[in-house]
This record gives sequence, C-alpha cells and structure tokens, in this order.
Amino acid sequence: EPVELDVLENGVRSLHGIKSLEPGIMSHLHWTTWPVTASVQMTEPLVADARSRVADALKNSVDSLNAYYSRYDEHLEVLRLDVNAYVKSLLARDEIEEGEGLRLFTGEITAHEAGLAKILETVPTTQVVGPFRVNTSHVREFLVAKYDTLIERCKQLVADVPMRVCEEVCRVYKEFNAKLVTPAEDPESVKDVRDHAETIPLTCNQQKVVLNEAYPYLEALEAMRRPLDDALGKLLAAAQFFPRQLEDTARLVEEQNAELMLKFQEDQAAEQDDFWSQAKNLETTVSELGGFTDMEECAVNAARVEEMMAELKELQARADLYNSREGMFGVKQTDYGAVKKIAEQFDPFYQFWTYAQGWRDGLARWRDGAFIALDAEGMDRDVTAAFKVMFKMGKAFNQRQLPDCAKNCDAIRQEIEAFRVYVPLALAMRSPGMRERHWEKIKVEIGLEIPATDPEFTFGAAIEMGIKGKEDEIVAVCDVAGKEYGIETALEKMHGEWEGIALDVKEYKETGTYVIRIEDEHAQMLDDQIVMTQAMSFSPYKAPFADEIATWEKTLRMVSDVLEEWLEVQRSWQYLEPIFGSDDIMEQLPLEGKRFGAVDRQWRKTLVVAEEEPGVIVACNKKELLELFRESNRVLDGVQKGLAEYLEMKRLAFSRFFFLSNDELLQILSQTKNALAVQPHLRKCFEAIHSLDFEQDLNITAMNSVEGEKVPFSEHMYPKGPVEIWLGEVQRIMIQSCRQSIIDSLVDYQAQKRAAWVKCWPAMTVLAVGCTYWTSEGETAIKAGKLARWFDKNISQLNDLTDLVRGKLSRQERGTLGALIVIDVHARDVVTLLQNQKVTALSDFDWVAQLRYYWESKEDDEREQPGELNVKMVQASLPFGYEYLGNQPRLVVTPLTDRCYMT
Repeated sequence: EPVELDVLENGVRSLHGIKSLEPGIMSHLHWTTWPVTASVQMTEPLVADARSRVADALKNSVDSLNAYYSRYDEHLEVLRLDVNAYVKSLLARDEIEEGEGLRLFTGEITAHEAGLAKILETVPTTQVVGPFRVNTSHVREFLVAKYDTLIERCKQLVADVPMRVCEEVCRVYKEFNAKLVTPAEDPESVKDVRDHAETIPLTCNQQKVVLNEAYPYLEALEAMRRPLDDALGKLLAAAQFFPRQLEDTARLVEEQNAELMLKFQEDQAAEQDDFWSQAKNLETTVSELGGFTDMEECAVNAARVEEMMAELKELQARADLYNSREGMFGVKQTDYGAVKKIAEQFDPFYQFWTYAQGWRDGLARWRDGAFIALDAEGMDRDVTAAFKVMFKMGKAFNQRQLPDCAKNCDAIRQEIEAFRVYVPLALAMRSPGMRERHWEKIKVEIGLEIPATDPEFTFGAAIEMGIKGKEDEIVAVCDVAGKEYGIETALEKMHGEWEGIALDVKEYKETGTYVIRIEDEHAQMLDDQIVMTQAMSFSPYKAPFADEIATWEKTLRMVSDVLEEWLEVQRSWQYLEPIFGSDDIMEQLPLEGKRFGAVDRQWRKTLVVAEEEPGVIVACNKKELLELFRESNRVLDGVQKGLAEYLEMKRLAFSRFFFLSNDELLQILSQTKNALAVQPHLRKCFEAIHSLDFEQDLNITAMNSVEGEKVPFSEHMYPKGPVEIWLGEVQRIMIQSCRQSIIDSLVDYQAQKRAAWVKCWPAMTVLAVGCTYWTSEGETAIKAGKLARWFDKNISQLNDLTDLVRGKLSRQERGTLGALIVIDVHARDVVTLLQNQKVTALSDFDWVAQLRYYWESKEDDEREQPGELNVKMVQASLPFGYEYLGNQPRLVVTPLTDRCYMT
C-alpha cells in the first residue's frame, strides 16, 4: 500500500516547480525571478480525497488478496509434512499390530488421492484477485509432487508387506532344505533326516498360512495397477514352488539314505563281532580278580580295576548304541545281558580295591598332614563310607566263596575301626570356633600343650600325645567353643545383613523435601535381631562377646526407637504440611503455624542428611536425632490439638460443619478467599443443595439440587467474611427462599389450574402446598358432609396428573409429578378410609390421626407476609423447617409409614 500511495504523491510533487513560459517568450523584459506555474497541493480537498479513495481501494484489494491466501491454510499441514516421519508414524500405529495394516495403508492412499484430485481441481496455475495477478503454479506443482510422493510411499508400504512375508517364508524353506540335504554320517543322522522329512507337510501348511497374509496386499497392488518389483516376483514364485521342491528333495535324499542304512548295518555287524571278543576278554579278566589278594599291591590293583571299569563302561555304551541302531534298521535287538553279568561280577572287586586304596591314602593324609589343614568333616564322611563298603564287600566275597578276599575286607575294616575312635576328637578339635583361649584352657584341663596352629603339627602327633584318654575334657572345651562360635557367627551375620540396606528416601510431591520408607522385611529383621540379641545376652556362653552384644543391642534399640519416632513425625508432617501450606490457615492459626514451621525446617535439614547417607544403621543410630524427633512429635501433637480446637470453634459457629470430616473442613478453610471451594462440600452441609449459582462478581443468586432443580434465592448475597458466617447467611436465605416460594405458591394455586400449577414451582413447594390445600379442602368437606364429592375431586386430580405424565415433560417436571402422584394416591386412600369410617367431625380420630398441613398466622406476627406452615398429627404440632429438599422421589406411603409418623 505505501508504494502505490508514494507513486500518487510523487506524481503530485512532480508538478511542483515547473517554470512558466512567459520569461522565455518575453525575454526583453526584466524578470527578477523565473515564475513557476501554479500546481495542486496534497492538502487540497480534491487531492486528499483522491488519495483516500486510492488507499481504500488498495486496502480492499489487499484484504481480498489476504482472503484468497487464507484459502491455502488448509494445505499447510501437507506442505509442512515430513514424509519420512509420516511413514514412521504409520508403521508405529496400533492397526499394524492388530493386523489392520492394509486397511490403514489403503485408507491413507485414498485420502491422499482425494487431496491430489482436489489440488488439481481447485488450485489454478494463476489467479486474478482484484488488481493482482497471483502466480500459484509453484505451489500447485509442490502440492502435486508432495501428494504423489505420499501416495507412492504408501503404495510402497503395501508392497513391503508381501516382500517381508515372502522373504521370511523363503528363509524358513531354505533352512529346512539345508537340514534335509545334510550328509548323513551315521544311522542317528539318517534318523534325524527322516524325522525332519516327516515334518514337511506341517511346515508347508504353516508357511502357506504365513504366505496367505501377503495375498490381500498383492490384490491391493493389482487393484492399484502397480506392477510388482522383480525381486518380489521372484520371491513370490520361489515361496509358492518350494513345497514341491522339498517333496522332490525328500524323495531323493530318502533313496540315498536307504543305501547308507544298508552299509551302516553291515558295518555294525562287523563291529559287533569285535564287541563280543572284547567282552569275552573282559569276562576272563574279571574271573581272575579273585586271585589278586596281596594287599601290598593295593595301589596296582586299584589302578587295574579303574582301567577295567572304563572298559566296562565303554562296552555298556556300545551295547546301548547297537540296540538303538538295530531299532532303526528294523531288526531284532541283540541281548547284551552278558555285559550286565560282567558288571555284577566286577562290582565287588572294584569297590573293594577303590575304597581300600582310598582309605590308605586318606589315612596317611589325615595322620601326617598339617593339623591346621585337616578336613575333619570330610574325614568323617570318608571313614564311615569305607567302613560300610568293607562290611558289605566282605559278605559278598564270602557268598562267592572267596575267603582270601573276605579276609582282606576284614583287615581293612579293623584298621578303620581302630582309627574311627579318633574321629570325634578330630571333629571337636577342628571346630571352626576354636580360638587361642580354648587351646589354653585345654592345656590347663589336660596338662598337655597342643600346638594346633603349628604348621608342622599333625593329627598323628596328637594321637601319640595320648589325647584319647583326655577326650571328655577336650570335647567339653570344644563344645563350648562351638557354642561361642555360634554367637560369634550370629553377630557377624547380623552386622552383615545391614550392609547395603538403606532407607528409601524419595521426593515428596512438590514440597522440595523428602520422606522415608523402610521395607517391611527390613523392619521385621530389625525386630527379629533385637529379640535374638536379647537371647544372646542371657546365654551362658556370651562372656567373650558381652561388650559387643551390649553395644549391638544398644544400636538396634536406638535404630528402632529413632525409626518409630521418625515415622510418627512423618505421618504428622504429611498431614499438616498441606494445611499450613495455605496462607489462609497461617493467618488464622499464627501460633500453630509458627510451631509447625520450626518443625518443618528441622525436618527438611534432617531429610537432606538422610538423602546423602541413607544407610539404616548410619542414619538412625544417633541419640540427638531421637531427641529431636521426640521433641518434634511433642510440638506436632500440640499443633494438632490447636488445629482440632480451631475446627471445633468453626463447627460451633456453623453447626452444619459437623457433617464434614476434618480433611473436608480444612479444604474449605484453607481456601477462604475462594468462595467456589465450598461447592464440592455443600451436599454434606445441606440436605439437598448440590451447588450455588455464582455470578462473575461472586453474587449468589440460586441453589441447585443434585437432580438439577434450580431454586432462585429470594435475596441475593455476596460471600463476605469468614466462610462459616456467609454459609450461615446461605442457610438463612435458603429457609427464607423456601418459605417465600410456599407463600407465593399458595396464592398461585388458586390463580390457575392445578395441572398447570404443578409445573411452575419447585418439587418441595408443590408437595407442601398440595398437602396444605388437601388438608383445607378435606376439613371443608368433612364439615359439609361432602366426602363423596371430595373423593371424586381427588380422583379427578389424579387423572389430570396421569394425563400429564403421559405427555412430554422435562426431567424435573417428571420427578415432581412422580412424587406428587405418590402423595395423591395416599390422599385418595385416606378419603376412602374417612368414608368407610363415616367421619363427620374434625375431632374424629380417623381424621386427626392423618398428617395434616396448615398455614397459620399469629396475631402478634408483624411481618409483611405473616404466617407459618405447621404440620400436625393427633395432638402433635410441629413447624415446617423450610429445609430445601430438592426433587427427590418418594416411597409409597403404607399403613406402617403412618404408624411411624404417629410414633
């Protein structure tokens, strides 16, 4: 716009200063200056008007141009779209996992094709807009290219699926085929190939199911007239042809394997001949073992039987292999029971010589090895096992009539018996609990010094010292050492269990500090260890660890007490922190707020330290921390007491606060400047008020029930002052509004038909006023003796309500009519009762026993609208409370209901 106006202004200014013709024509005259021609000025009305019209025209043209530009906003999303990111987002969609990828891709293609068609139809190459000619060819070309790219990428996604499927199917087939054509080296590999070939139908069926997933995509590509890539075409053909190829390969391989199996069978027959020869030789060798009785050659015989055992195991393995292969060949299995008999004959000799050599090697090691390295428990196991074997083998040799072998067993067993008496001593003396003090005590008890820690000292030397005669004294000391060792290891275990165990210190909401948590199993472990430590303190074997036990018990008790107080402070702090985080509460409880603030500061400092060093023992074993938490708990108890007194004061000021819990009341009091914070809690304070209507300036104009009924306030109010004060004002206006509604409705009842009247007033008002007029008309009918006519009127009113219910009503109107019909049905039943009982006077019990409503005025009532609604039954008369009741449904009134009312 400025450019065009500059052209106009420059044109006007170019007319300024044009020299006139006169001095040039009348050159003989004396001209003091060269005059210029008169020209228009920008300030002249005509020029200014022309400039204004040009500016307006330009503005209108630019507005039209901008409006045209805005038509391209719908294409901004496509223009800015990153195609690669778009493709990634498509592949991440849930539809892919749910098997709906084709529907997703084709839907996207259809959408992009529609967008492309719209571009071709609606975007020209050039466009004239007012005085402008807009070149849109570049935008059109870019959008067309973008849509073409999107369509092509989506079609490629469709093509990628069958490509992946075919690649996977071909991979499975190739792996299957590779295993099928693997050369067989033995009968077992032939069997593996045959078993593998039997799975061809199952594998082909499975892969056909997989391949079927590709066909819908291929059909979609055909419908799009998109030719298949060469690679996809080759893979698809290969996947479809592979089942036939596998069957052909399987037939060829089976022919080759059949020939191989014949060869393997012939080879095994030759091997079996060698097998029987080897078995015969071994059997002969075993039968000769009874002659080997010289114990001087124990080591040689032990080595010999080990070699024979290896040979026997080899024969057993070969027998099992031959039987297995005979099953593959389809021939009767050979009986190799002879090998089992050889094993049975060989077993006693093998066990005797093995354990005999083991006993002699062990005896030398136990007697002459360093005492400090003696494995007493291993020695006990080996001695016991050797004794049992020698006893058992002796019986076996006697049964086989091999007396020399049986004597050898008895000889070894006697050696073992002679040494077994020292095993209990070895177990006691090699107890892990033996310390220097115990060896000193043994020295005092038996009068011998046993250099147990000397590397040169052996168990044989101890036996030679005559320790067997002092066994009772030594064992007694060693038993004490064992008991003390139990206490020592228990203490070490307890210390070790706390390593790496830390308090779970986590950030708490948005408070800028932390809270702690200890796992239940850790708390249980703490209690268990306290009990265990107490038990240790009463043990008669505690003396060497008395100080350590006392220190550890003191530590555990300190940790337990600190944790207990800590968690108690934490519970109170978590409850009070959001309360005193409110400025309103701090203003109303300054003393309690100050006390809580002091505790809060200490809490934050303590938790910073705990977060840095969260180890349970390190963090909690501090006496000053225990005192701090005890003092904090005392202060927080006082704060909670002050808070409770404050809440009690608020409840006494507005008694309906008693219906709220402490937390609910605190939510209100912590937001006293926000009147709307009361809304969620009105339902508990008032019988039926669900919410109040606040205007923008917070003027309260009406109340609403949970059913959606709205009752305007007879007097508007602002929530000023403490919440309990203005809620008391809400209560007053609620009562006043309900009373005013009843007063106005009493007048309106006579001004229009009842069927129209019921839809004009709140449900509570309709019921109260309806009952009032029913009482009044009932008494009139009784006095006049016209109960029958009154009954007919009741029926007529019920019929009118029935007709209304059948028509179109709002939810509120239908609720009101439902409750009113229940009352009217009961009223009809009461009139029937009065007729049956022939009631003729207002003092008859059948009438005074009914629940009756009266609008009554007192002479001294000086209000503008005097009178109150009273409810009477028999001799009782109660004022109507005007508590808003909403539009609630009514239960059917039964004789029991009337009896309850009366009592």
